[in-house]
Amino acid sequence: MRKRIKRKIISFFIKFFINFLYKLPLFLTKYLLKIFSIIIYFSLNKIKNTGIWTLKTACFKKGILKEYFKKLPEFCFDFLMVHKDGEKIKDIVLTKGEEILEKKFEKKRGVLALTLHLGLWELIPIYFKRKNYPVNVVVSRVYTREVDEIINFFRKKEGINVIYRNEAIKIIKALKNGECVGILLDQDFKGRCIETEFFKKKVYVPEGPFKIMYKIKPEVILMGIWKKGDKYIIDIRDFEFEGKEEIDVKKVFENFEEWIKKEPAQWAWIHDRFGYIKRWKKVKK
Repeated sequence: MRKRIKRKIISFFIKFFINFLYKLPLFLTKYLLKIFSIIIYFSLNKIKNTGIWTLKTACFKKGILKEYFKKLPEFCFDFLMVHKDGEKIKDIVLTKGEEILEKKFEKKRGVLALTLHLGLWELIPIYFKRKNYPVNVVVSRVYTREVDEIINFFRKKEGINVIYRNEAIKIIKALKNGECVGILLDQDFKGRCIETEFFKKKVYVPEGPFKIMYKIKPEVILMGIWKKGDKYIIDIRDFEFEGKEEIDVKKVFENFEEWIKKEPAQWAWIHDRFGYIKRWKKVKK
């Protein structure tokens, strides 16, 4: 009961803060986001410790976490700026390999885009939706219903269709209709998983996207995004699957590793990729 009340209070604060920021002039928004990021870093030990553990496990310096928290206000500010002024997206996004997506989309077999929590990943579906691609994103429910609704408000405002990860039929239907479906693959899903290596450590990857891939055989691409100077680079890579889960997953995560090593301060280290929280809970017991 106490945990539930705590979640409600935090959700109310998040909702209030986002609505407040959305109404402020942009220069004030940027300033407040920086302050908020500093507060999170120094006050939420669970998030900080998870980030340090993840960095250590992947053999990165823990100082990268500070750089990540410096980047967060930039990402949040740019996200709000794009929503307030749609034309801005043309000025801040560059693409590499967009012709790959164009050719695959023209085949009308659906395009499955596998991506990761790097840079301002929410900008990817916004960018391509504004270029008139039919875009769907597969998401997990986050924290509480209230926070989930806030996040999805921004997605739906852009005309992006939201599919929850347990709605496999909707994913298949969208792909069969020749649409684009984006899935963040570098996270811990419940359910059946495939074991692979990520930064030389054992991790588990959701099996569902690969089962769908093998069943209906859509076109597949890999996407990563990071910020360089004042521009976001969206890197699009072709992906030909072999039909063997272990090999295909390994190939995907090798690309993910390459992108993360390029811009380590822009990957979401605060997500529990290597089981820190699970291990901590066991120790606590």
